[in-house]
Amino acid sequence: MKKNQKGQAVLPLVLFIGAIIFEIVLTGTFINSLLSDLGKGQRLGLRAFSLAQSGIKDAFIKVSRNKEYLTIGQFRNYQINTDGEVVTVEISRLYEHSYFITSTAVAGNRKSRLVAEIYVDPKTGLVSLASFKEVSLSN
Repeated sequence: MKKNQKGQAVLPLVLFIGAIIFEIVLTGTFINSLLSDLGKGQRLGLRAFSLAQSGIKDAFIKVSRNKEYLTIGQFRNYQINTDGEVVTVEISRLYEHSYFITSTAVAGNRKSRLVAEIYVDPKTGLVSLASFKEVSLSN
C-alpha cells in the first residue's frame, strides 16, 4: 500500500463519527428548545388564570362596597389593563340577591375564562361566593 493511500481508509470513518456527533448535538438543541417553549406556555396559562381570578376579585370588591351595584336585569362590562395583558370583566344581576361575574383574561397567546356567582345576604349584607368555575373558550 502506498503511503498517501493509507489515510483514505480512515476518512470515511472520521466523517461518519462527525455526522453522528453533529446529529446528537442537533437533537439536543431541538429538545431543549421544545422544553423551553412548553415551560413558557405553562407560565402564560397560569398568568392568564391568575389575571382572570383578579377580575373576579375586583368585581367582588365592587359589589361588596355597593350592595345595589346593579339593578335586576342590568349588566356592566369593563376592562383592566396590566403589563400589556387585558382582563375583561362582565357583571350581571339576573336575580334579586345574586350577581354573575365572567372574567376573561389574555396573557400572550393564552386565554382563561372564569365564571362566578356571588350572593348578597339581604339581612346582613354579607357577600359570599356561591359558585366559581373555569369554562373553556371556544376558539
